[in-house]
Amino acid sequence: MECMLCDKKFGDLRALCVHLSKSHEIITLEDKTGYYKQYINTESNELCSHCGLICDFQNMSLGFKEFCKLCLSKSRSSNQVLYWILKHDYSEEEATEAARKSQSERGKKAPRGNEKRKMLPICKEYWMDKGFCEEEAVIQVSKEQTRRINKCPEYKRKEKARVSSKRCIEYWINGGCSNDEAELRVSEYQRDNASKIKDTKLLGMTLKNCVRRHGETEGRKRYKEWRVNLKKRKTIRKQNYSKKSLTLFFFLSRCGFNGLFGRKEKHLYKEKSESTYFYDFVYRDKIIEFNGNYYHVNPETHSDDTVVFGKTASEIREKDSKKILYAESCGYTVMVIWEKDFDDNPRDILDKCIEFLEK
Repeated sequence: MECMLCDKKFGDLRALCVHLSKSHEIITLEDKTGYYKQYINTESNELCSHCGLICDFQNMSLGFKEFCKLCLSKSRSSNQVLYWILKHDYSEEEATEAARKSQSERGKKAPRGNEKRKMLPICKEYWMDKGFCEEEAVIQVSKEQTRRINKCPEYKRKEKARVSSKRCIEYWINGGCSNDEAELRVSEYQRDNASKIKDTKLLGMTLKNCVRRHGETEGRKRYKEWRVNLKKRKTIRKQNYSKKSLTLFFFLSRCGFNGLFGRKEKHLYKEKSESTYFYDFVYRDKIIEFNGNYYHVNPETHSDDTVVFGKTASEIREKDSKKILYAESCGYTVMVIWEKDFDDNPRDILDKCIEFLEK
């Protein structure tokens, strides 16, 4: 195989194609078509052998397609006349007849609903068509249904559970009891189990049960402790975190300040008011609070008349100040960062936080 542009020789057509694309920049389909028509196959017919329209070029080895796009689209299904003319070399009359037969066969309706069900072995009509009488067909249907049920793994699992459970008659029958004795044993077991459940309910953590078990003063004390611990557990729930605050705290952790933030954020419980305060970033005895402009009502961006979730700006600010004061009373030093300041200059805020944590 020789390149007609530079007279280089190649072992196969594929190597020639690679050479043409790299050395002579014959990359587009038009360039390849021109080279093919001029040098490889000068007698190539690019017209459709059926209708005479121009066919698509495939590649250097295959050349042009035999038929055009229009003819190929009309010969995809056996319902079409061109399918038989192009692919089976039928005459026009033979192709018309073959297409008509194919259409009539496809037009036949497939069995649906009850007709389709009658073809299954779980229906007596199936067995009656095979020569069984109606009574024998019913027997065959019951056998088939039993076979299918036993084959089902879910049924096997349920049967195994029934045999191993004392609440079921099968458990006692397998133990050698009759049907009447098995029913009595099941009712006795259910009665005993119900009484046990009733006893466990009496042992519940209520004030009355605590007083009954531990006496008046000790019972009330234990009940109050239990209520306080329950209140703590209920308040520790999933919080919503600002993406901007998490970005800042992530950079701080990368700088070596492995504080508690995100899902591991620090919380302090105040016993007098029975309330829990969550803090955004805690590192040793330092706390950084990241306040959003909207939820914490930034005085630079919102007026004092702003209402957020039914609370006024003064109420929200009072709550935030109580939260900071309680942290300071517990020995922490608190610094507040506003979202607006972080948006304006995040680098300065990061440096400010590092300086605060290094003190």
